[in-house]
Amino acid sequence: MTRGIWVSLAIFVVVAIAAPLIGSTHIDLTRAWNGLSPDREILLYVRLPRVVLALIAAQRWRSPECYSSACCAIRSPNRTHWAFRVARRSAR
Repeated sequence: MTRGIWVSLAIFVVVAIAAPLIGSTHIDLTRAWNGLSPDREILLYVRLPRVVLALIAAQRWRSPECYSSACCAIRSPNRTHWAFRVARRSAR
């Protein structure tokens, strides 16, 4: 495998491990793994699903098909005008 794939895989693993531990509320991992409330619920029902879905979305966005379709959509004059209108409206 190429070096870029290894770097991407390493970043993926680090984020998958570290992201559930970061949040506005501190959780104790020993309490979460022992099944004590509310740490277990915060970890398993709030943080882990968000991290898993974010990682799936990130990998999907990284795929060549999605990247090429996004580039084609940006190059299209009709879609570009529409995208800028939406961006302008949301900035208000």
